[in-house]
Amino acid sequence: MQKKNVHIGSLTLGDGIPKICVPLTARNFAQMESQLDSIRMAPCDMIELRADYYEGDPIEELAAVRERMPGKPILFTFRTKEEGGECAISRKEYALLNLRAAGLPEATGTPEATGTPETTGTPEATGLTETTGAPETIGLPETIGLPEIAATPEAHREAGTVHADLIDLEVNRGEEFVRDLGARLQSGGVKTVVSYHDFERTPDEEFLVQLLCRIQSLGADITKAALMPRTERDVLTLLSAAVTMKEQFADRPYIVMSMGRLGSISRLAGRLTGSAVTFAAAGAISAPGQMDADFVAHALELL
Repeated sequence: MQKKNVHIGSLTLGDGIPKICVPLTARNFAQMESQLDSIRMAPCDMIELRADYYEGDPIEELAAVRERMPGKPILFTFRTKEEGGECAISRKEYALLNLRAAGLPEATGTPEATGTPETTGTPEATGLTETTGAPETIGLPETIGLPEIAATPEAHREAGTVHADLIDLEVNRGEEFVRDLGARLQSGGVKTVVSYHDFERTPDEEFLVQLLCRIQSLGADITKAALMPRTERDVLTLLSAAVTMKEQFADRPYIVMSMGRLGSISRLAGRLTGSAVTFAAAGAISAPGQMDADFVAHALELL
């Protein structure tokens, strides 16, 4: 299948050696300065700004990082408590924060919480099962209205407004919610990474392939799945699902990883599996199993 790469300035995701993304997990300005000093010294193609760690306004942190790391692509991620992050957040707050990270106006009509429980990162919660075909939706709530935003960035973003290059959206926030919010972010020229996390287990290969295909159908620029293995075979299941995507179904870049020490090999196997990005640390880690960026860069060159 013909795959469309993602371009952010001179950086291409989905082609060649996997790109290294280094997380920034600062809780305050001083920690941000210290971590950026370490990131500058590390092999780093892009930065993941983990907004859920920051105790102030994450958009102020975004602006400070942009000023200090000009030209470095920034992935803005607010990882919710349900998916292994630091903070819980309402659906309305989640939408507003990501719209602000894209430099878009905080218009009226942003989504209110619906009373439908937000799902957690398990196969049952997504409406997919390990033995049946993919459903019509990933088992999530009705469409929630989002503000109407003009189709071109120039029409709604003031000159000089700071914005992220990519924004992570969790598929378990709601399928229609993510589809609508993602479209608004993309209307501002921001790329979306729609992600799925399971810190308890690794589903079977059929489920994983269906899941990544389903996320593609939501319009994500990049799809992502991060899973916790319990056994060595779980790691092989993740690798096999990734190769199946590479050979048959992927029409855009995807990111897959098996977490923890047991799954570390998956973070180095992108050339084999087709995974476009690997996350590596320059001191602080944001997920179990992340390895030192210098080591990862050397390994990727060798493999």
